[in-house]
Amino acid sequence: MEDHTADLEVGSFVAVNLLDWDQTPVIGKVTAINDGHVTIHYWKGTYESSWKPDHFRRNRRKVAWTQDLPKEVILLSNFTLTRDTFLRPETASYLREVYSRIEAEKHSTEQCR
Repeated sequence: MEDHTADLEVGSFVAVNLLDWDQTPVIGKVTAINDGHVTIHYWKGTYESSWKPDHFRRNRRKVAWTQDLPKEVILLSNFTLTRDTFLRPETASYLREVYSRIEAEKHSTEQCR
């Protein structure tokens, strides 16, 4: 897999692979970069729908859903959304291919057990 972490910037979008999450794509905006880790604010949407920042409620307050992740889970970085906040066709195509490959590798590993 390619290394998509060399040009990481706070405020840029990243797509990530989360082992315990089966819905794809998973994207977010970088809010902090540390040694070997990145903090992202998750966004919610689908390949076919628009994207918006993801939040949850805590004590009646809207809180950004963020998480500190190892840089190794980044599949794509520094991409942009359309004006209507949809994935660009080339970005969606690339992510479909990458997530499909990851899923196929996961299934072949499970079958070898």
